[in-house]
Amino acid sequence: MLSKKEQAEVIAECFDKDKVVLTCGIHKWSYGSKRPPTFNCPQCQMASFLGLMANTPPEKRMETMEMLEETVRHLVEADNRGEIDRIKLYKHPLITITREDGSVHEYNTDRTNTT
Repeated sequence: MLSKKEQAEVIAECFDKDKVVLTCGIHKWSYGSKRPPTFNCPQCQMASFLGLMANTPPEKRMETMEMLEETVRHLVEADNRGEIDRIKLYKHPLITITREDGSVHEYNTDRTNTT
């Protein structure tokens, strides 16, 4: 639970006229959320893209746009050649962490521990 002070801060932040919150109304996802956006949802992707651009320093925005454009172009070309397995593409990656003590932990990007 939030303390009274934390509650007041959250409420004040919600009503800050100078703050913008980028959200997907379909999935109730907002930019900066701990959970990932829905991969194939245009609203989630637009909120994610706008958040990325808003948080990119102005002098790096063109470089970021070019990188995104090239990435999308390569994906479209690979898809046209039949090189993309859509089932694998839509799966969330599995992250494996091997700690110094030798223990291995696997995590899905939905933040659940699988081991």
